[in-house]
Amino acid sequence: MSILFLFFDGVGIGVNDPRVNPLARTPSRFLSHFLDDTLRSPYGGRVVPTNATLGVAGVPQSATGQTTLFTGVNASQVVGKHISGFPTQPLRELLNEYNLLKALHNRAQRVCFANCYTEDYFKRRKIWYSATTWCILSSGARHFMLDDLKQDRGVSHDFTNAFLNEFGYDVPLRTPEKAGQILGNLLADHDLVLFEHILTDKISHRKSFEMAQDLIQTIDRFFDGVFETVDLNQHTILFSSDHGGFEDLSHGKHTTNPVLTLIWGKDQDRLARRIHSIQDITPAIIDLFEDCYHE
Repeated sequence: MSILFLFFDGVGIGVNDPRVNPLARTPSRFLSHFLDDTLRSPYGGRVVPTNATLGVAGVPQSATGQTTLFTGVNASQVVGKHISGFPTQPLRELLNEYNLLKALHNRAQRVCFANCYTEDYFKRRKIWYSATTWCILSSGARHFMLDDLKQDRGVSHDFTNAFLNEFGYDVPLRTPEKAGQILGNLLADHDLVLFEHILTDKISHRKSFEMAQDLIQTIDRFFDGVFETVDLNQHTILFSSDHGGFEDLSHGKHTTNPVLTLIWGKDQDRLARRIHSIQDITPAIIDLFEDCYHE
């Protein structure tokens, strides 16, 4: 049993209104789920509306939301507010100590963060490291670089590597389907594969329906590659987010909507029963591996 954990930044469940929601204007076979609607997922998956407000006033933000998502610690309550951007020192301390990749690696589970780094990334100031970077660096597991990407052992956050080409890196372009297949194939050698996609959040801040339409179509193609490769009788796919935003382009800010959690595969029902808040996701995954070990 392995888990593919797909973290997409800023994807909530919004209203079925094409005037504000790009997922209503450009329907996605995978992400178009709406409030006050019967929530169904292809491939027999489970849709779990998941609270991201964490009992703290204000609109959920990325730094605290991602720290909570990847540690199971209510970071917003720890620091007393929602914090945007990159993790602050108190949040970095939580990530370094309690993150999912480290917890599983310490239990001898094989983990990886599938996004490939460039050498230039590590030349930036550490205060600009993402939450996922703190997770993989503190876990003790190897992080992937561009050589891994070129050998189809990892991916770029944008699926196609166009982002890397724009910045002058000589890497082959891929189809979204191929990126999904690569992630699925990583499950053969890992117990947990984590992937991060950030364009959903970036586009929500730009309020661009045109960019959202193109991305939605790309995401569906990516999922096609994932499901073409992953045996749902053997493995589990978990999709979740840190806050809402992409589902409402009327203001370019985050939302208090529940985030979209989708679960497919072998242990989907067991995971779905445990998840109510983004704080529940990491403990649910850890407990699942513990349960499977003792079965």
